[in-house]
Amino acid sequence: PGAILAQGLDCANLRALPHLLLPAMMQVTCPAGVSEGQQITVQAPDGHQFAVEVPKGVEPGGVFSVQIPQSVGAPAQQAMGQVGDLMADKSVLFIKQEWAAIECLGCEAKNRYRVSVPTASGDEGQVFMYIAEKSDCLERICCGVNRSLTLNLHAGPSQDAPIMMSMHKPFHLQNCCCCRPAFSLKDGQGNLLGQVGDPFVCCAVNQRIKTAAGEEKFRVGPTTACQLGFCCPCCADINFPISDRASGQQVAAVTKRALDLSDLCLHTNRFVVNFDKVQDPGDKRLILGAAMLLDLQYFEVQKK
Repeated sequence: PGAILAQGLDCANLRALPHLLLPAMMQVTCPAGVSEGQQITVQAPDGHQFAVEVPKGVEPGGVFSVQIPQSVGAPAQQAMGQVGDLMADKSVLFIKQEWAAIECLGCEAKNRYRVSVPTASGDEGQVFMYIAEKSDCLERICCGVNRSLTLNLHAGPSQDAPIMMSMHKPFHLQNCCCCRPAFSLKDGQGNLLGQVGDPFVCCAVNQRIKTAAGEEKFRVGPTTACQLGFCCPCCADINFPISDRASGQQVAAVTKRALDLSDLCLHTNRFVVNFDKVQDPGDKRLILGAAMLLDLQYFEVQKK
């Protein structure tokens, strides 16, 4: 019989599986109209699909366990582990904000971003990670860009994939010398990875990136706010150099792309993160967090 896509995977149980468990297992609900002995197609947490046979005695609506094949299970286990592993071989990331129709009405929507490796021409490539905002509706309406929120980084092309890293920002005051924006970065298991802060500097961007131990590792900038891209977002990119705190040398960069027609009409932004000399996966995730804070602090307010 033809393969039927199984629905109702218990994603909560999948996320709870220890990432070192071998072999990797998952729970599957038998679809309606399928009987024992039939083959169905199921989807692993990382998006890969594989065929399984419904065991004897399982009726439609029944739940049974299946082993994820090694070729599919390896990425899934990686996703449940550290986000740095997924970015270990990536030297450049392209971050594209998704359109939210409600923002055309002047209302603040939850931010969503697609993460890919850019193509040779510098455009968006195949999406392999996804960032989705979690925040309170009333706070978005009343507080706008000042609201507290959490950005969850997912190990796949949609927010259905497991969470690999979270970036939490408490309430802050936009463009104020106190109550500045900051990110607390944690992995999928809730372990602290580091912090990103944005201390007040007049007419400049000067982020501080710290490790979980509180040691300053990188600095974003200082970058003058008098760049052409700040004054005329359609005319030029905005560059944010990232330097190593110990050596003072530039090791990476974040570029906010100039707005194209699509960005103007849909109220979206695009970023390129170039890791350049940064090889450590843990450092890459800290820099990714800094890039996301740049968008929330300096570019979300410009869309209103």
